[in-house]
Amino acid sequence: MAARGVNNVELGRALGVSHVAIGNYLKEPGQLPRADGLARIAEYFGVTMESLLRPQTGGVRIKEEPPTENWQARALAAEKKLAAIEALLKKP
Repeated sequence: MAARGVNNVELGRALGVSHVAIGNYLKEPGQLPRADGLARIAEYFGVTMESLLRPQTGGVRIKEEPPTENWQARALAAEKKLAAIEALLKKP
């Protein structure tokens, strides 16, 4: 945000969310916006949604989910998340 010269209030106005929500996204692991909000943030900064979610790139921190032994359940959950993102990207 500093590179773009905006603060939480300005970014919140641009995205249609409160400055408190922006602050929570930045400081709380796992506190992520909905997919449409994440898409607006990515568009605002001219980056991909994926780049915002990758911690190694300095993006939003992701709360780690507890590991599950059932690989099928993990695969199904991943497919659902991917389908939600794809549906969002197909919207005009």
